Amino acid sequence: MHWISKITIVLLNLIVFLPTSGEAHFDQIVKNDLQDKWLPALNSQQLVQRFAATQAFLHFPDWSLPIIRQALQNPQFNSIHWRLAYLLGVSGPQTDVALLLKLFPKEHSAFEQEVWKGAAERIFWRHRKTPSRQFIISRLTFSPHNRKNDTIDGNLLYKIVNPDNEGRLINTHVDLWHVYKKSTLSHSYYWTEAGRPIEIKTPFRFTVFPRQKTINIRLTVSEVGANRTLAQHKIKIRLPAASSP
Repeated sequence: MHWISKITIVLLNLIVFLPTSGEAHFDQIVKNDLQDKWLPALNSQQLVQRFAATQAFLHFPDWSLPIIRQALQNPQFNSIHWRLAYLLGVSGPQTDVALLLKLFPKEHSAFEQEVWKGAAERIFWRHRKTPSRQFIISRLTFSPHNRKNDTIDGNLLYKIVNPDNEGRLINTHVDLWHVYKKSTLSHSYYWTEAGRPIEIKTPFRFTVFPRQKTINIRLTVSEVGANRTLAQHKIKIRLPAASSP
């Protein structure tokens, strides 16, 4: 319990001794401490310091959230971005879901990416309302680049419309029939604004059987964190002829 006592003392130093010059001056002192002291402490080698810094940010969400958002966009704090994403997930409003997805660290470790996704999901479910209308997949096409040795590269393009009155955090899943092997599409999260469409273009590769001319593709749109399908659409596409060796 000794380390808990240390943390308590640290936080008391931050929040108990109010300056005599009034609340406005106190606000600025706390903001400065969050920026100059507790933000670097999130990367401390000492557990006590990291825990105290986390508690300081969680204790003052109105002042800490702008600092967290700014630091998330600053490469200087790249090593603690996943910790900042976690903090945003605990206290952030729904508008921060789009920011987290925009800044998603595709090159970071799988662990950090899961923390990032978890933060977006946590915000979404804190403000979520039950969907009242089904989504619409208004476009689903595959644009092939070439076919070599029965391996086909191209882009999968689709357009999803959210006709509901609330924003929705979704992911997509693609199924293919009559293929020998397909590349794995990452289960990316997408934020859909109420009443607005989103267009997605993603590289895709699959291998078909010799002389195969067509395949079936099915796109499923699901709500993140719920066993609920929001939309599904299936198409049949004609494959390009194999290129000459």
